Amino acid sequence: MLAVGLLAVAWSATVSPAAATVREEYQLLARSLLEDGRVALSEERLADAKSVLQQALVANPKAPQAFLLLGRLALKEGDGAEGHRLIAIALELAPKAQEVLLWAGKAALAMDDKEEAETHLAQLQGLCAACEMTQELAEAVAAYDGPDAPRAPPAPNEAAEGP
Repeated sequence: MLAVGLLAVAWSATVSPAAATVREEYQLLARSLLEDGRVALSEERLADAKSVLQQALVANPKAPQAFLLLGRLALKEGDGAEGHRLIAIALELAPKAQEVLLWAGKAALAMDDKEEAETHLAQLQGLCAACEMTQELAEAVAAYDGPDAPRAPPAPNEAAEGP
């Protein structure tokens, strides 16, 4: 119901002279919802996280963090294709965001595309060669054994890390 109300207000903002104010309010709402979604994801409350993050997208359909977190959630649920798709949208919206590049590389590995993961690693290295996220992706790429190798479960703190 909240999503329907948000959509109605967002539509009215496009025809209202106060549109700039409403957009600002929606950006603030989206930020708050993103934080709630990040917390829910870190606490493994996946259904709550999904609901809140989808509301964040209603409030701000161009929020790369919402797509990123929804993509991470999909990867956590074992849906590599959906995770990859959502993270690709985040990457399109924020092509130089280090965390987005990190997770784009991880999503590529989930789809057994080491070449794409290496491309994202090179982009990260160009932005910050010594950063922790660059090292994390470098280790994931180096450890990748191919599509037939058994997959290690994600580290317990992966959900707690966040954009």
